[in-house]
Amino acid sequence: MKTLTYLLSIAFFLFIGLSSCNSTDNQSNIDTLETAQRQLDPQIFIDSAKSYAQGTQMQLSSNLMAAMTKDGPVGAISFCNERAIELTDSMSTNLGVSIKRVSDKPRNPNNAASTDELAFIQSIKTAIKNGEKPMPEFHDLKNSNTTYLPILTNGLCLKCHGVETEDISPETLNKLNELYPKDLARGYSLNDLRGIWVIDIPK
Repeated sequence: MKTLTYLLSIAFFLFIGLSSCNSTDNQSNIDTLETAQRQLDPQIFIDSAKSYAQGTQMQLSSNLMAAMTKDGPVGAISFCNERAIELTDSMSTNLGVSIKRVSDKPRNPNNAASTDELAFIQSIKTAIKNGEKPMPEFHDLKNSNTTYLPILTNGLCLKCHGVETEDISPETLNKLNELYPKDLARGYSLNDLRGIWVIDIPK
């Protein structure tokens, strides 16, 4: 029941935006994670990581769609360039965990995957190639409980991350070349592995 209460409190938090939870909710969340750490139940941490990632994705997506509605894919690129990492960091601060997105083919060099993250990315690519469902991975580390979550491409992603001559318009391509001269994040197809979420819940 604690896990259910925790996930419901996260869902409520997401719908009201970035406003702070009350002290009772915060204490409930802390109690749930402390219980999970004592029991070392990986599924609790994976479920919590999914909630954190989904909440952050909702914030990013709503802002991205607003920018795209106003200025098209070029506006979305400008948003990602100027505010995506800032918003992700803001969610990390509000939730008290470390949240980041990394890739083996980063658009922004600050999103490059580490050696361990690259190993997970490769394992997921192999799983997808073999027709297997990509699954999260939990790590019990010295100072944190860390979960890796796959990020797959959808149709909207391809407008900025797809094949240059097929999915990305010339105007969008010019903006990408202007803002990301070292861009590696192109050439994806639908349901490719774009990168991963890395959620670190401190001990």
